[in-house]
Amino acid sequence: MDAGVHIGLSRGLSRRALLGAGGAAFLAGALSACGRGSGGGGSAATLTYNTPSFGVEQVTPYLETFKQQYGSAVTVSAVPKDYHPTTETRLRGGTNYTVVTCDDGYPQKWLKEGWLVNVEDQMDLSKVKNDMYPSLLQSVTVDNKVIALPGNGLTKVMVYNEAVLGDLDPADDWEAFFTQLSSLKSKGGSQYPFVPMWTKAYSLITYFAIGDSYSRGAKDWFDPDTLAPVYHEDPAVIETVEFWRRLWEAELVPPDVLTADHNATLEIFAAGNAAYFQHNVSQVLPVLNLDTTKYAKVAGKIKLMMYPGTTHECLTGSNWVCLTKSGAEAENGPELARFLGSLDKEEQYLVPTRYRAIDLGIEPGFAPVFDDADVVAKWGSFSDPTLVAEQKAKSRLIGPVVQQAWFTEWLDRTASELQNAVLGKVSVQQALTASASFAQGRR
Repeated sequence: MDAGVHIGLSRGLSRRALLGAGGAAFLAGALSACGRGSGGGGSAATLTYNTPSFGVEQVTPYLETFKQQYGSAVTVSAVPKDYHPTTETRLRGGTNYTVVTCDDGYPQKWLKEGWLVNVEDQMDLSKVKNDMYPSLLQSVTVDNKVIALPGNGLTKVMVYNEAVLGDLDPADDWEAFFTQLSSLKSKGGSQYPFVPMWTKAYSLITYFAIGDSYSRGAKDWFDPDTLAPVYHEDPAVIETVEFWRRLWEAELVPPDVLTADHNATLEIFAAGNAAYFQHNVSQVLPVLNLDTTKYAKVAGKIKLMMYPGTTHECLTGSNWVCLTKSGAEAENGPELARFLGSLDKEEQYLVPTRYRAIDLGIEPGFAPVFDDADVVAKWGSFSDPTLVAEQKAKSRLIGPVVQQAWFTEWLDRTASELQNAVLGKVSVQQALTASASFAQGRR
């Protein structure tokens, strides 16, 4: 077990203490209805944690800690690809997961489907809400209730390979970026100097279109009050996709970036011939810089830069830890969601600090975690924490539209439209208008 995993029982809170008087009454009825107690005789049933395969090997010691704290074993259901469609199919079919993770927009959609419950109905979140970054708290609050807890931070950044750039400074704006890529290609230094995240997997092409447009000064893609789509008329959004088409036509990006998933795209960049790459900060910098065996060609050479553009803004968001309806009825099911998404039984941010921020190098959703000395030291081993903080300070959320149940459908539809625009099958304006029309019809 990791030396940083501290096991203790003395200060654990019972469910009754967590919920308070009103919640305790609710819980008592639920326990009676499903025929389970709050502890005591017999061994607790096994709980199930459904998650993408990223980081599953490192989570085992923490699940053992959970078992020692609460008495329930946890099995992991790791989905290696097509995570959200696969998980939706299984939830719709009645698979009894206890806790599932998902990206922005899915908690709201799955809550509406009846597969999830509000975590705030199951536990005391007074400390958690106070410590969460305000933007994240806002994005996951529906009808004044927190419906999920932060998992992996998803700030989408630009990185470069200093070995490929050589004496060149990373480009500060997009036109300088294009000129630099063209020069690297013409001189034979890199056949495809930029590896963008234009894949349909997880709708990442849509997310990066939003982030890239932010860096050009785009306004919110949806009116924050009416949720009407406005991005199809925003010059910064139009310029973004037109720029992408220029990159494609100039053959400055690998031809398979439209069909490869995000893992394959990372491998393309890890081959060591490209200068620039886009990805979530925690899925590129610690992965490539610290694994000197698998990624020997690039380890230690991948550097964070401020996003190119006039504003240097990028997109941020989060993956979420969600409690299923069956998980809420399972003994220690709500405790598992609380443990994985925030506090352990000793009221410590064990998983966000040790597992996410230190073991995986993932952005935590709680401000106090970034004050931890071990976290600061770990992040300094694969990046510049000051630059990370500066870039995160210039990151923006998508906005309240992520709370709409149709948001994930819009992500997928827009991904297809954007790829068609990059390929020249439709004009940029046609693609954006079609995407906006789809959103308008779902409002």
